[in-house]
Amino acid sequence: MSIALTELDQDAGGAVRVAIDSLVLALPERDLKSVESALDVVACNGAGDGAGDGAGNGIACGRIAAGLVECPVYALGVDLVVAPAAPAARRVCVVLEGPGGRFGLLADDVTRLPAEEVRRSPLPPCMRRDGLPIESLVVHEQEIQLALSAASLGVWIARFARVPAAEAIA
Repeated sequence: MSIALTELDQDAGGAVRVAIDSLVLALPERDLKSVESALDVVACNGAGDGAGDGAGNGIACGRIAAGLVECPVYALGVDLVVAPAAPAARRVCVVLEGPGGRFGLLADDVTRLPAEEVRRSPLPPCMRRDGLPIESLVVHEQEIQLALSAASLGVWIARFARVPAAEAIA
């Protein structure tokens, strides 16, 4: 983990780079609430854990206590599909705040991108697809990152699970 939360400036417009295998996301700093160790994620037991779709088919791979709040944790693959289990290689859990509440996202690495280093570009038409959570692209040090927010990611996860966003990330 290579981010110190004391460095974050919630109002500066910077971004947080989140690496998941070869997938690289850029999230607004304001959406980040904490960065926890993936070792602190407690695996879900499926039915009745509050992170499923109501039929015992949990979409969260675990739960984490982030401060005084316990929230579901999700694992994404490089294709943005929600994985049913936490990959053992993930080192950190990024806790995000969206309109439906807090949720965690397992990642390999997290770094801060200062606002002055963040160059946003519109999403090319060939990459646009209904429901996809990607809002734009961020270019940083010759690396292209997919820019999204906790809100769009929460909607994506809820849509993937076919449950309302408030239930999927509450």
